[in-house]
Amino acid sequence: MTALIPAASFSHVDTFEPSIRSICGRFTVAPSDRSGALKGRLSLERLGGAEMAFVGLQADRVIRQKQDIRADPGNHYFLVFQDRGHALMQQGASRCLLREGDMFLVDSTTPSRFDYQGRYSEQISLHLPRSSMQSRFGSRIRGGIDIKREDALSIAMRSVLKRMLDRDAENNDHLAEAFFGILGAFLIDFDDGRRVSIGDSDSLIASALQEIDLRYKDSDFGPQDLADRLGVSLRVLQRAFKDIDETPRQKILATRLAKAHTALSNQSHGSGPRTVSTIAFAQGFNDLSYFYREFGKRYGYAPGKVQSRKSNVDPVHPGLVSSGA
Repeated sequence: MTALIPAASFSHVDTFEPSIRSICGRFTVAPSDRSGALKGRLSLERLGGAEMAFVGLQADRVIRQKQDIRADPGNHYFLVFQDRGHALMQQGASRCLLREGDMFLVDSTTPSRFDYQGRYSEQISLHLPRSSMQSRFGSRIRGGIDIKREDALSIAMRSVLKRMLDRDAENNDHLAEAFFGILGAFLIDFDDGRRVSIGDSDSLIASALQEIDLRYKDSDFGPQDLADRLGVSLRVLQRAFKDIDETPRQKILATRLAKAHTALSNQSHGSGPRTVSTIAFAQGFNDLSYFYREFGKRYGYAPGKVQSRKSNVDPVHPGLVSSGA
């Protein structure tokens, strides 16, 4: 592999956003903290004639809107590998939750959205030149295609990619051809109806996460209410959430705590002074002792200590794509 842009770390959106735009095109980054603080890491490598970006990020979301596309039309597809953590991906009518080892094909000419919800995520983005890909695959290649880690062809693609990462750049061309051959086989199967873009479980989780973001401030909102709004039984909802190693109740609580933490962090950034209790009640808590207890368990310090703390983030170490289902 040839390093085009060495790995660099970032702590603020003002430095991270120009760098990701220089590597991936015009995207807008929304940090979790109103101050603009974030934790990010970027690098760019050349692999088998294609460019590959390694992106580690703890933020709220990254979006590419119509105005971004007008300013920077883009001439690539991005095949995004979820290497660590989770991300809610959306392009057009396609919406899915990426788990470690999943992939999502993004078209740079169409608006897209990557939601991280303030959690740390690592992704590897293979940049595929539009003209070359359309010459290879015609209309079969397009944005919004979800490739699950359990799929046999997905496993084969990851195996080839791992070999590419382990070898010198000048010896990668035949492996790159093998990779594109497997991708082409997947696209043919996809168009022939032998694969579906979004699994039922992942589509349900994606909808649930969006519903939680809308309803978490309601102190009466709980797992059964969430299931009712999604039109499924509570058992079905709980089974789907096993894929992200959380229960619906834990996810609602985590969202409320994260929003409360952000509100407390913003006290010194122009939002005006508010008491801890006011903030807790505004985020859906109706029991202050419970709020203090759960906040301390999650963050390791009391709500009143937020201003004197710096948020921690998982260490970033770009690695290989997850190999197992």
